[in-house]
Amino acid sequence: VKALNWYKKAAEQGSKEAQNSLGAMYFEGNGVEKNLIESYAWFALSASGDLDQAKLNLKVIETNLSKEQLQQAKDKAKQYSEQYLVQSE
Repeated sequence: VKALNWYKKAAEQGSKEAQNSLGAMYFEGNGVEKNLIESYAWFALSASGDLDQAKLNLKVIETNLSKEQLQQAKDKAKQYSEQYLVQSE
């Protein structure tokens, strides 16, 4: 729970590594309830900063989502991008 709080705080401030780690926590259900849509959104935000691991993670998670879930995940990623990229600039 502590790691989640610190990763989330750093991710919201623009840390691409923290965004990727947060995505991994949601993907694996490590310390949080497994949530592939949330995971995708954090991986996408991280990948926008050219973090190669996040780009690989996105490819993996896309194979685990239905078309509807993928659209939901992309919508959430866009929301996070607008919300957290503005804060980190």
